Amino acid sequence: MARIRTIKPEFFTSPDIAALDFPARQLFQAMWCYADDFGIGETNLYGLLGFAFPDSDGFTAEDLRGFCAALAAQNLAEFYTVRGRHFYVIQTWDSHQKTERRSTRRKNPTPEDPEATPDMRILCCADSAPNLRRTSGANPPQEQGKGNRGSGTGEQTTTARERARAPRESSSTFADGTPIPPEPPHDSDEHVVVAEIVPTEIGTAATPRTTSPGNAAKTTVRTILGGAGYPDSTIQQLATQVSKLSGKHEPELIAEALREWDRRPNVKPSFLGSVLGDVVKARRARPDQPKSKLRALAELANEERSRENDHQPNRKELA
Repeated sequence: MARIRTIKPEFFTSPDIAALDFPARQLFQAMWCYADDFGIGETNLYGLLGFAFPDSDGFTAEDLRGFCAALAAQNLAEFYTVRGRHFYVIQTWDSHQKTERRSTRRKNPTPEDPEATPDMRILCCADSAPNLRRTSGANPPQEQGKGNRGSGTGEQTTTARERARAPRESSSTFADGTPIPPEPPHDSDEHVVVAEIVPTEIGTAATPRTTSPGNAAKTTVRTILGGAGYPDSTIQQLATQVSKLSGKHEPELIAEALREWDRRPNVKPSFLGSVLGDVVKARRARPDQPKSKLRALAELANEERSRENDHQPNRKELA
């Protein structure tokens, strides 16, 4: 259940926040409302995706993992797992929030729980997290002792995340106990051939790939909807859908779908294709379709029978 939270002005001027891309900032703000009164929330990727980006079709759960990794790299949030459930804690919660009526009994476990382990769904992306954010001129935050969250915006705690880092630095095993395989021996004079794979598409997790509509599609939407008063973002999304449908359907059919979308309440612009399908189905079900041959012959036979009955004399009159 989402809650109303308070964000201080320092949130927007923090160097740690400025180092994030805009989608990661929006996710971080949503995580504040998604957390309980102790700053702890459940890391449900699809739940957070729908809560933070309800009207954005371009983001995926993989993108959300990248945003969370960027937050973890900036020490703004910590992600951990307790008994198979995934949680996060906002590091500077006590500095920004003052909950006078919060319950003394915690619902969610803390990172200091004896069974807390790192959430490898997020931390496995931490090494690539700097690629998702802009370079920040701020000095890295100093590590604090266990249980001390500090007063800044990005202090780090000695919790499950640090416990995960220690085994990798001090032993030859991964965090889950799996031994690290040794590197294969090779001659220093041996020529090593590296195969270069060129990707067909280049995309980043922080920036979704979107289709930019043309001016013709925007003009079509504005002409059909007229002065409906929709914001530019809605016109932009509708124009994107019109551009996708223009190569597959007739302009008259797309125009009728736009009018039908305008008449329906609570329908997102991304559902214009579904509305067009309903329009096509309604056209096929209209009664002005030509009748089948069997039905036409049956109606003609009924008319002939009626005329014959009208011309037959009444038996009472003959008597």
